Formats: sequence, C-alpha cells, structure tokens
Amino acid sequence: MKEKKYKLFYPECIFNLDQISSSTFLYFPDNLATTMHPTVSIYNTGCDPYKFVKLIQEGNYKFGPKFFPIFEVFEASSKMMHDTFDILKPMYDKKYLSSIWLAYPRNKFALDKSDEIIKKSGLSIDELYKHIDKIMACQEFISHVLFEMFLEFYQDKIESIGENKNASYEETRAKNIDYRLLLDYCEDLFSKFSVEELLVKTYLFRLQQLDYFNDILISNNNLIPLLNSIKPEQPLKEPSYYDNLDVISWEIFRQLTDKYLSQKSHQERISKVIDLRDVSEEEIQALKNKCLKLGEQFKGEKNIETLENNIAEHVKIHTSKEIQDLLKLDKRIFENLIDSIFSDYKSWLGVSSFLTSIIVGNTLFTAGAGLAALASIGSKAYKEVADSKKKINDSEYALIYRLNN
Repeated sequence: MKEKKYKLFYPECIFNLDQISSSTFLYFPDNLATTMHPTVSIYNTGCDPYKFVKLIQEGNYKFGPKFFPIFEVFEASSKMMHDTFDILKPMYDKKYLSSIWLAYPRNKFALDKSDEIIKKSGLSIDELYKHIDKIMACQEFISHVLFEMFLEFYQDKIESIGENKNASYEETRAKNIDYRLLLDYCEDLFSKFSVEELLVKTYLFRLQQLDYFNDILISNNNLIPLLNSIKPEQPLKEPSYYDNLDVISWEIFRQLTDKYLSQKSHQERISKVIDLRDVSEEEIQALKNKCLKLGEQFKGEKNIETLENNIAEHVKIHTSKEIQDLLKLDKRIFENLIDSIFSDYKSWLGVSSFLTSIIVGNTLFTAGAGLAALASIGSKAYKEVADSKKKINDSEYALIYRLNN
C-alpha cells in the first residue's frame, strides 16, 4: 500500500486557530496534517515537572526567575493545544485533517546543530528572536530539559509506567529521582546563555528536519527572512511555472475567502468549512480554478516577502466589483421585487380592493381579485429568487457567497 503523503503545517503546532487561515482547509485536499506539541511525551517518561519546579523554588536556584516564565507558557500553551484539538475534532473525525506525532532530536547534539543554523543564517540572536514563535520555543525548551535530558540522566531509574488508567498522576511518576543532575544542568545552561539565545536554539530543533518534509505549509510567516537567509549546501531546483502559479493561486484564494471565515468564532469556522466541503465541492473547485486564472494574469514580484501585498492589490483590482455585486444579490432581490410590485397597477388594485373588502366585510366580492394579486406578487418574488440563485450558481465566486451567508 502506498504511503500517504501529507501536506504538513510546519514548524509550529496549531495552538490557536487564529495562527492559520481556516481557508487552508478549503483549498487543500484531504491530506492536510497538524503536529502534536513537543512536550506531548513528557508525562510518558514518569517525569514530574511540578516536583522539578518545586525543587527550584525550595533550592533558591539562580536560574529560577528565568525558568518560571518559560514553564508558565508551556502550561498555558499545552491547554490551548488541547482546546484547539477539541475544536478541530470534527475535521479529524471526517478525515479532512490528520494529526502527526513527530519524533526528532531535542538533545545536546540538536543544540549544537542549532548553532550551525544560526551561524549559517548570518543573523544575530536578537534578529532571530524577533522571527521565532515564542510559544513553540518555550515548548521545545521544556521538552529539551524535561524529556530529552531527563531521559539521559535518569533512564536507568525509570520503570515502565503501568497501564492502569485509574492510576493517579502521582502514582505514575518515576520514584527515587532527586532531579539533582537536571537542576545542575539547568543552572549551567542559564549561566552560559541568555533566555533569548536558549529559546532561539531550541526553536530551531524542527527546522533541522526541514529536508525530511518536502510538502509543508509554513505556519509562521515571520520565518521567511530566516529561511531566505539560510543558503543550502546544494543549489535548490528553481520552482517550475506551475509551482509558482500554485503558490500565487493559494494566496489569492486565501485573501478572497479568509475574511469571511475569520469573523466567525472558532467553532463556527470549522462548522462552516465542514458544511462547504460536504455539499459545495464544485463551488470550491470553481473558485480555485478562478484563482488559477487570476494567478496567470499576475505579473508581480517573485520575492515571497512582497508577494502578499502585491497579490492584495491584484485581487482588489480584478475581483472586487464582481464579488460586491454577488454579495448584494439578496438586497437586490428585495429592491427589484418592491419596484416590480409598485409599478404593477393591477397587483396593487387587487391587493387594495382585497384589503378594503376585509374592512367593509364584503369578502366574497373581491377575494378572487385579491388572491390573484397575491399570487402575482408571489410569482414575481419566485422569479427574483430563481434569477438570483442562477446568478450565484453560475458565478465562479459562489463559494464566497456561501461563506458570507
């Protein structure tokens, strides 16, 4: 059986749905994948992070004030991760999205490799710190200390965690570990490096694995200057015309649709995406095809850093009027209907006589005329709605109409 290739959100995990465009779930096929957070394995080792924090406090270690804020981000982001997973669960259930548990080095060797990337980039720690995702960096740092280094120091003292699902947290923690080696390691680490340097180094753990993933969606646009600064050992193959077109097409699609999803709550976004993928596949494809046509017209910069702004101007020029006209259809139905009713003398004569007959009590005399008039109005309304539906269905921008309603 052929292994399924995923298009991976990378390098960050999706801690919050606002990190990414929900339009991604519409544009790309069913092989989209997210990754689990770096600290997901900590508790499987028997490590007790809260005991470690308590020992730092009791021992009055100098690195404590630097460590505690990182630990707090780790705690908060782990909860965010679980909450976001719950929101995305309907997507996972329908196989529109997958979740991957990545395994990669986060040890001292990986720290040294990060130094190589930093040197290669030619950027300072301060410059790099501006580009990294701080939440992901804190997660990676905690994983380095409380997973990789914990295992390195205490592997021989760890017993397999029982499979008793009713066991308490305390019962599943490794016993007879004083954490002294780990505490000393952290004391030495923070004495040698600033917090910013440590977070940059550990954040780069996943970027070291970039060669293994040839189909990714960058989950942090701030990384583009860093990625551009790293010169590969072998020259990269120039992207083909179709590769460039696909990037531009996706960016156009995102700019056209994202604002209609982002104004909804997280749960509403996912519900809308699922609904559209279930029943509006042809409209999704029609808009993608339109974006490819628009992409072919686009003659802007190839520079990825300026691409977004250039495409925004291109989209504004070439799509605004058609989309505005489409979104005004509901209003136009009402306006056209009122115009047609007011201009139809017979309809108003019949309705007015019908209403008058109700007032004077002589219903039988004018009921036929009144009902005929109401039927006439109804047929006008039906024609307006039918014409509107045809315009929507025939439009390449029909998906945007669905997103807006």
